[in-house]
Amino acid sequence: MIRVREIDMERDLVAVEELEKRVEVGSLIVDELGDPMFRIRHAPDHIMLVAEYGESKDIVGVVRACVKMVTRGRPPTSSKPAYVKVAYILGLRVSPSHRRRGIATALVEYVETWSSCRGAAYAYMSTTAENTPLPPSSAELLPLDFPSLLSHHLTLGSFLVVSSSSSSFALLSVFDSTRAIRLRIAKTPSLLLRTSMAILRALDACMPWARIPSVRDVFKPFGIYILFGLCMSGPDGPSLLLSLCRFAHNLAVRNPACAFVVADVGSRDPARTAVPHWRCFSSDQDVLCVKRLRGNTNIDDDDDNDDDDDDWIASPPPSDKMIFVDPREL
Repeated sequence: MIRVREIDMERDLVAVEELEKRVEVGSLIVDELGDPMFRIRHAPDHIMLVAEYGESKDIVGVVRACVKMVTRGRPPTSSKPAYVKVAYILGLRVSPSHRRRGIATALVEYVETWSSCRGAAYAYMSTTAENTPLPPSSAELLPLDFPSLLSHHLTLGSFLVVSSSSSSFALLSVFDSTRAIRLRIAKTPSLLLRTSMAILRALDACMPWARIPSVRDVFKPFGIYILFGLCMSGPDGPSLLLSLCRFAHNLAVRNPACAFVVADVGSRDPARTAVPHWRCFSSDQDVLCVKRLRGNTNIDDDDDNDDDDDDWIASPPPSDKMIFVDPREL
């Protein structure tokens, strides 16, 4: 028997943390520093669910979700942007010993019902390319509370660089997640590997001009800086964006808790070629999946924008080939 209910933080926190430690989510283990709802708390409507199984009522599944208003571009017949409520599903976990029993389905169906009751017209989640999406698989999302994100206490700032010789510019913002979550490599490294990396770090510190590739100690809990809102324009745009990425790197170097600076960009985003990265630490397997919820259509507070027959996910992919990833939910 499967029972889905809202989390009781006082009673369930330890069990949820133990569950997430047992679940394999790639090569990283996430430590949420005692606040499993951090990634959804920014939204007025948010929920965290747990799934209990059997008479013992063991917690075998968990999921988070939030509902927010986003803009999805500008209709061709209107000068105003179109808005729609969407639900974001994240942190879906099921105990390895209880999979293939409909637990994840029960959690997601509960979230869909909860989201529909709050006016959400669509639900979306991020997964890997192993889950083949149904076409069309592209959508454009931009949170309506973008000013709140820019003024968030973990946003270090937005930085703009403009070329003096042309109309080129580049822009990005930096989000400090070191105070919200910590990551850790799941597998225990060999003594040889740890020693080798320590030697490289020491050499890099002594001879920075040699540009020896090294990373901070990632075999103990570490944090990251997240770059978001990356954009560029003009012939000098790539070089300007590269300089901003280096500036963000220098910010991260000052924080001993930060081991990596990460950016999430679309596979066809022009900014992708300008962002410096190591291939061994990069992934191109993420897929954004969008589903239309039953009983809901495009909901807009503006009476002039009557678009009941509009199917957002049947629209063509965005022409600018860019995606926006909210760092609060990453």
